[in-house]
Amino acid sequence: MAIYRVHKNKNYTTIDNNIFKNKDMSYKTTGLLCTMLSLPEDWDFNISGLVSLKSDKDTVVRTALKELEELGYLTRTKVRSKNGTFVDWQYDIYEEPLVEKPQLEKPHVENQTQLNTNKLNTKELNNTTTNTIFDLLEENGFQIAPLHYEIIKTWKDTELTRYAIKKAVLNNKFNINYIQKILNSYEKENIKTVQQAVESDEAFESRRNNYYKNKYSIRESQRDRERRLMEEYLNEEE
Repeated sequence: MAIYRVHKNKNYTTIDNNIFKNKDMSYKTTGLLCTMLSLPEDWDFNISGLVSLKSDKDTVVRTALKELEELGYLTRTKVRSKNGTFVDWQYDIYEEPLVEKPQLEKPHVENQTQLNTNKLNTKELNNTTTNTIFDLLEENGFQIAPLHYEIIKTWKDTELTRYAIKKAVLNNKFNINYIQKILNSYEKENIKTVQQAVESDEAFESRRNNYYKNKYSIRESQRDRERRLMEEYLNEEE
C-alpha cells in the first residue's frame, strides 16, 4: 500500500505519535483528541461546539470525552463563583496523559489564566438556575458526571422541572437522561404546569391499570369457559 503525503509548510498540526500508538484509546477518541489539539488554545471548548465540527452526534462526543478523561488526556475542573455556587466546567486538554489528576474544583472564577476553557460571561455568573438544580440533584443522591452539566444547563428552574426530578427519585431512577426524557415528554404533550403533569400521570396509570385489568379479565373468562366445557363433557360421560 502506498501513502501519498502532502508537503506541509502551513495549516498543519504536530501531534505526538504516542497518541496513535495508545492501544487503550479507541479510533473515535483518537480522532477527537487530535481534532481538539488542532484547535486554537483560546477556542471555546464545549460539547455543542465539538459536535458542530463533525458529523458525529453529541452522544459520540460525550463518550469520547469520557474516555479521554479516564485515560488522563482531559481534565475538567469545577468553576465556582465567589459564593461557592457552581458556574461551569473548565476543560484542559493534554497531549501526554497525566499521571496524577489535578484538583477537581477551583474556588471562584477570578484570575482565570489557563488555556482551553469555557468562556464565562456575566449572564452565566449571575444565573443561579443551574446551581439550584445542580444542588437539588446532588441532595437527592444523583451521581452527576461532568458530561451531564451540558444537559442540566439547558433546564429551567421551574416547579415542573423539580417535579420531574421528584418523579425520577420516586421511581428509583437516579439518571439524568431519565429526567431529560420526562421533560421531553412534557414538551411533546405541551404540559406547562405540575397540575397538568399530575393529571397526565394519573391518566397514564389509569390506562395501564385498565389494560392489565382487561387482560386478566379475558384470561379469567377463558378459564371459566374451559371449566364449563369440561364440566359439560364430564356430565355427558355420566
